[in-house]
Amino acid sequence: MRRVRLPRRTFLRGLGGAMVGLPLLDAMLDDHGVALAGGGALPSRFVLLFGGLALGCDSGPQPNNVVPAATGANYPLGAGIAPFGDYEDVRQQISVVSGLSIPCQPVFGDPIPPGGRGINFHAHTNPIFTGTANLMPAPLESHDYRVTNWSSDQLVADAIAGDTTFKSLQYRAQALLYNSGVGPYYRDLMSWRLDDQGQPVPLYPVASPRQAYDTLFLGFVPDDPVEAAKKAFELKKRRSVLDLVDRRMSGMLDRLGSNDKIKLEQHYDAIRNIENLLDNLPPEPEGACMMLEDPGDDPPLGGAFTGDDPNAYDVNAGYSGEETRIRVLTDLLHMALVCDLTRVATFMHTMIQSFMNVAQITGHQYAMHDMSHGGQTVQYNDVIAWHMNHFAYFVAKLRDTPEGTGSLLDNCAVVYMMEAGGGYGYESGAPWAVHSTDNMCWFVAGGAGGLVQGQHIVAPANADHTANVLISAMRAVGVDSDLGDVSGHIPALFG
Repeated sequence: MRRVRLPRRTFLRGLGGAMVGLPLLDAMLDDHGVALAGGGALPSRFVLLFGGLALGCDSGPQPNNVVPAATGANYPLGAGIAPFGDYEDVRQQISVVSGLSIPCQPVFGDPIPPGGRGINFHAHTNPIFTGTANLMPAPLESHDYRVTNWSSDQLVADAIAGDTTFKSLQYRAQALLYNSGVGPYYRDLMSWRLDDQGQPVPLYPVASPRQAYDTLFLGFVPDDPVEAAKKAFELKKRRSVLDLVDRRMSGMLDRLGSNDKIKLEQHYDAIRNIENLLDNLPPEPEGACMMLEDPGDDPPLGGAFTGDDPNAYDVNAGYSGEETRIRVLTDLLHMALVCDLTRVATFMHTMIQSFMNVAQITGHQYAMHDMSHGGQTVQYNDVIAWHMNHFAYFVAKLRDTPEGTGSLLDNCAVVYMMEAGGGYGYESGAPWAVHSTDNMCWFVAGGAGGLVQGQHIVAPANADHTANVLISAMRAVGVDSDLGDVSGHIPALFG
């Protein structure tokens, strides 16, 4: 039988203009399965995930709860990264990079080192995401939290987005700041661009899985809240997207090979699963979902705590179904990559200085940030492990998604970023504190550009800034660029 060839940008179309993007099918590849049939290499993807985490609590580190006790392959799993042993030992696809840091000014008022931070913790968004030093604070101010440069994801998006529907995606699982005593100070953002005048433009993440789903599959949600509410109400009554699409693809399914038929059926099942999950979501913190005519379908949002005070903890505040949000957004992000709707994304699991209530996910009655100061590391390990479990789940989904002769993960560079490490506290003078960017540890997954997988690597002294990890991931997807004040990649991350 003559082999069917399909363009990479093939969609299933149905009633009402509904469209469903397709995964990369064999019919879209060359005869060897290593390039697109129309010419060109398989696309690379670049994904950054973030958790507002340190390595332990102020009460002291528990040895090897995150950083493995040995380097190389098959590294031992401490309590914080124990989920890497799940999902058919996804540790084999995740590399640990330890020995990282973001330098800090030694004394308040002294110059801030290149790529470094000032002595005011949780205000180091600029060096984390752009590799650029914090600005010196104005007189009588303790910090300057402004972001002044491009984040790595936006540099990559300009280079590899191609003709994808979304140049980049920004998601966030934590729905609200949950603390009325502090301002956001960009704690809820990961992505920035500079405009034509050199001014930073933040790209705000979507925290609503419903909005994320509608954007990917049903067109953009109107900016106006009233119009958004009307659309959300109509969408609530709509039939499933798959019910509007001809599953036989006008007879095309019967002409595809057996592997492509299996991929399409799995693709349908994955979208159906996302739709089912969305039926049980908590309300959107602002806008459409809150204005629906049937609020009884949604549980109430968790309110904010009253301030940065462990005694202000309220077991009923600080949580908005983040367990469901993070899983649905993970599935949506995976689907966006599978369908080549985007090749670049950021996903903030929890915010910088996160005040999310962890009681619902770990049983420990703390706001996450206050736990790092007033709790015990043996409890905090469960919080770290919750983040790492969702990271491991995402990596496993990429690994288990066929693409070409390998997997989707083979064409990805994925970095999991943590806010802090653990070491000398410049703010407090304590010999060990969680308010430290010493001894940081990040994680890398994927095989794009020859990235190694499943190794514990200690960053070399000449490339131990966290931005060196981002530069390495950028190089893996073909973007050979410095990041802010930092240059150079980590050679051991490449085979």
